[in-house]
Amino acid sequence: MGHGEALDILAKKVDTPYFAILDADATFLIRNWDRILISELDSNCKVIGTQAQLNQKRKPIDFPLMFAILFETQAFRDLDIQFKPPSRAEALKGRDTGYQLREKYKAANKTGKLLYHIYSIKKKDSPFHGIACTEYKLDGYDQIIASHFWRGASSVMSENISQDNRLFIKTRKIPILGGRLITMIRRMQKKKWLRQCKKIVDEQFV
Repeated sequence: MGHGEALDILAKKVDTPYFAILDADATFLIRNWDRILISELDSNCKVIGTQAQLNQKRKPIDFPLMFAILFETQAFRDLDIQFKPPSRAEALKGRDTGYQLREKYKAANKTGKLLYHIYSIKKKDSPFHGIACTEYKLDGYDQIIASHFWRGASSVMSENISQDNRLFIKTRKIPILGGRLITMIRRMQKKKWLRQCKKIVDEQFV
């Protein structure tokens, strides 16, 4: 709730033709990402951003979501969009931060373009293979546009890592130590993700 409310306050202060929102656990990776995304907007398409997880039942996968997203400011203002969920109960049902985006853009006959969701952890040709994160790509570009770390030290993360590395099977069920091991895994994974993100960016500036 606080995240959405903060975004509502900040969005009103924007004084540029475009603005972007980026989660703390997400990053753009391609050089000149802002120019690339802006060039994808046109008279009909007014927003471009990341797709929800494909197995996510509570959020639409056909419209940009809030992990990494760029808006044309005037269109956003004209639609009078609110980021803050109506209530915590509604947020749990899927009306999370930015819940109005899809319905308001669609109602105004405006479209949004997707950065397509790809599970990196099991993709052997990905630089993020074995790391608990998502990568996002855009039609027409070979490079990874953005990446999003799976921040939750959850059973989903531990199961995904376990299936690949065969080291922490059923980690969360281990008495007393389970939670600590998951936390340790998460920290290790985050460090690997940060190192890989930095490497991808640095290589573009050699």
